[in-house]
Amino acid sequence: MPLWSAITIGFTIIASSPISFINSPEIARYLPRSTKPSHIIAATALGGALPGMVFTIVGALLATVAAGAVMEAGIESALLGMLPAWLGPADGASQA
Repeated sequence: MPLWSAITIGFTIIASSPISFINSPEIARYLPRSTKPSHIIAATALGGALPGMVFTIVGALLATVAAGAVMEAGIESALLGMLPAWLGPADGASQA
């Protein structure tokens, strides 16, 4: 049951991306009329697909590095241990 729940949640998140609000059609109306429709379609498709692929690849790489013992402490501590310090949240002591 936990596997099917995870698969269902993952599929729902992936499927919701294309049907959620994207601003590519909004931006496309400001392009010159001479812009080829194929270029608009390619830019919109790549702009939507590339970030998703990058985040998926980074997530898969992080998951292969995480050991079982590290994951027992929680996903937050596992990720913060693997990511560079500038990418993590700022702690309250360093803020003025």
